[in-house]
Amino acid sequence: MTLTKVIIDGAEHKNIAFWDSAGGATLNTTNTHTGNASWNISTSECKKNLPADSDVVWARFWLYTSSNNVNWAPIVFGHSSKGYQNRLYLNTQHVLTIQREGTVLATGTTVIEVDRWYMIEVGVYLDNTSGWMKCYVDGNLDSTYSGDTLANNSYLYINYFEFDGTGTGTQVQVDDICIATGLSTDTSPIGDGRVYGIFPNADGSETEWTGDYTDVDEAPPDNDGSTDLTTTTSGDRSTFDLESLTPTDTILAVQVVGHAMKDDAADDNLNIGIIDNSNEDTAAVELSAGTRNFIAGDIFTTRPAGGGAWTKTVVDSLQVVVEAP
Repeated sequence: MTLTKVIIDGAEHKNIAFWDSAGGATLNTTNTHTGNASWNISTSECKKNLPADSDVVWARFWLYTSSNNVNWAPIVFGHSSKGYQNRLYLNTQHVLTIQREGTVLATGTTVIEVDRWYMIEVGVYLDNTSGWMKCYVDGNLDSTYSGDTLANNSYLYINYFEFDGTGTGTQVQVDDICIATGLSTDTSPIGDGRVYGIFPNADGSETEWTGDYTDVDEAPPDNDGSTDLTTTTSGDRSTFDLESLTPTDTILAVQVVGHAMKDDAADDNLNIGIIDNSNEDTAAVELSAGTRNFIAGDIFTTRPAGGGAWTKTVVDSLQVVVEAP
């Protein structure tokens, strides 16, 4: 299996800037599958761009509905130049169907009942002869299709996903999202997973930025600059200790996310990452000048220190590092 996780999100940062087009996404802090927040999907679509074009995409998310009157597309895959192409749709019988631009390719058998969480996994390979789409519900294959998955032969890639909340009100929540890309042979789903958030609780060994960990420990982040960590010096670094991870589940991946801006006229990159037992691994994330950005570092499925598996003890000892461009 060659799937590469490209997006993980559980709304724990409570940052609406996660979405490239927020649309109908709002935070829900009372009905969550894991942790302290989930996303309400309501009134219109909320879109997230993929880091690169791909012809094979898998999505896993947990889904909750609170009304039998909800008929909608829980997730849509598309290309920015052509709009949506492939989607998972909840029909009037509350059964999930997989579709190619509105044409039903296969219909599942699981009735999605209200007031409970379901793990939904859907994958698509774009091809006009040997393509495939699959949907799993709670780990069980619910529907599958093989053949033409291209609604428009002028493009062969997916570069965004969205949850389309048109007409749902606030009757739908999603949580614990994971998006992965791969090869046409990656016909198995991502598998179960939960997204937890841990936050800075002390300054680390480097403190060159102005401010301290209390400026970067809040969720959601402030948008008025009242508690920003700041610097005007290229190369300045600060590090932060993290609060202890409460769950004891197997740890599949670690990622640093945050909220930042560059307040002059030029776009630039900010380096963020982790320090694991003196082994540092950072990624350059782009900042748009004058705009507050959701930023996300690399997804580490193994430790920078030797490539071993993550454990709770290791995660509890990590430091986060931020370095100015």
